[in-house]
Amino acid sequence: ADAAPAAAEAHAELVDALARTVPAFAANGLALLLTFYLWASARIVQLSGRLPRPWPDIPATIMPRTMLGLLAVAAVLAFAPGYAGVLGTALVGSVSAVFALQGLAAFHDRSRGRPARGMMLFGLYLILFFTQGIALIVLTLFGLADTALNRRRRPDGAAP
Repeated sequence: ADAAPAAAEAHAELVDALARTVPAFAANGLALLLTFYLWASARIVQLSGRLPRPWPDIPATIMPRTMLGLLAVAAVLAFAPGYAGVLGTALVGSVSAVFALQGLAAFHDRSRGRPARGMMLFGLYLILFFTQGIALIVLTLFGLADTALNRRRRPDGAAP
């Protein structure tokens, strides 16, 4: 007799937890997907010979440190009630995707010149594919560390 109310309460808690996290997952997935689409379309234009400027050095991309503050503000906002909390949750998801891409860029950048670079990158993308993005958590942490620790930035005034 007590199992039915407990099951209904557990179901309601699960639905509430999903409703709180879906905006983050949706924003994260869409940010990654749209970035891939942009990269793929630019590559197609480059292959057609119609890209008006040289291909950028994407692995050298460095995230501004202010993004760490934006992530912190978004995380605090995620705990707000109502639509403000939904906005904060979505911002956490999208900014996390940006840090995952930063981690990917840092991995590409740090693997330059290594003899097994191709195999390392192939392995990384294979892991990303087979874990269905769970490995993005590690890349996100790597991107956060890369941005926070400032290891790849040039000293002030140094030429690129």
